[in-house]
Amino acid sequence: MVDPPTRAAAALPARIRIGGTEILRGNVNFTDNFVKPNYTANLTDLVGTVGELSSDRAVLADVSIRGRVDRDAPVEITGKVNPLATPLALDLRGATRGVELPRLTPYSVKYAGYPITGGKLSMDVHYRIEDSKLQAENHLFLDQLTFGERVESPTATRLPVLLAVALLTNSRGEIDINLPISGSLDDPHFSIGGIIVQVIVNLLTKVVTAPFSLLAAAFGGGADLGHVEFAPGSALIAEAELKKLGTLAKALNDRPALRLDMTGRVYADATIPDKPRNLIGMAKSIPAGEMEALIMTTVTVTETDLHRLANDRATSVRDHLSEQGKVPRERLFVVAPLLDDSGDAKLPPARVDFSLK
Repeated sequence: MVDPPTRAAAALPARIRIGGTEILRGNVNFTDNFVKPNYTANLTDLVGTVGELSSDRAVLADVSIRGRVDRDAPVEITGKVNPLATPLALDLRGATRGVELPRLTPYSVKYAGYPITGGKLSMDVHYRIEDSKLQAENHLFLDQLTFGERVESPTATRLPVLLAVALLTNSRGEIDINLPISGSLDDPHFSIGGIIVQVIVNLLTKVVTAPFSLLAAAFGGGADLGHVEFAPGSALIAEAELKKLGTLAKALNDRPALRLDMTGRVYADATIPDKPRNLIGMAKSIPAGEMEALIMTTVTVTETDLHRLANDRATSVRDHLSEQGKVPRERLFVVAPLLDDSGDAKLPPARVDFSLK
């Protein structure tokens, strides 16, 4: 009579070992049922090797696999992995070139609200998992990304996607971005797909809420490109602001889909001072320079004058960007001026504000 196995023995994990594997003319079909219509990709013409795998050894197996996406775009995966070990560990690099972007339309409709009608994708990724921690680098290069008409999707972002794409696309129709991601496999809500979507949403949010910071970083301008300052009462562009406009012109010429609105601003909130007087109340004599400044403060300025000054400032900026910066005039718009103190209170009142569309 044989005693039944103990409960402890029955609970022991199975030991799995797989010797070195060679792949010839392989094919892997991937279908994502989470999006409708489903996204499907085929890895075809796979060749390569995977080293020995074991569930009771922490050694990572070498991986070297090459193939194509739907018999078209080349794909390569290299690195080390052991999916049988606990905890999971891997260090993999992947690369592909020239994937047709319209294949990703199910995702773009779901998350962006637009189908993709043209363009190609190339990418280099590096994923590492160690001690249940994921660290990943995603370098994406999109060439001639083109969207179709907007499609209503309850899951699509409400951010201005087309503006974000215009901000990221250079004069050659290319978008070159890096998207690092990280996370913990111990998090019960962990999802690589969810993390990637969140990283992309964060990128789009940053792009559309701080577009001039993005352009300044990309084109070497340390100053705030979102406005140009003026001396009180003047529409002449100060020397210090000309460099800022040079950087802005360079950015606009490299982002041909962008248009720039310019809003002249001016307002006055100072009281008009009386001429200084002596102890017995008589007007004092003051130097000529001070007298000139005092006269200027007492000149009556009408709302029409302020309106003209604000417009002159915006026009000066437009002309400089067009004539000196070589930005096409049809992309530059002088809009109605503002004669109040609305907007960022930290900025000087004598300025021209910019906005992109």
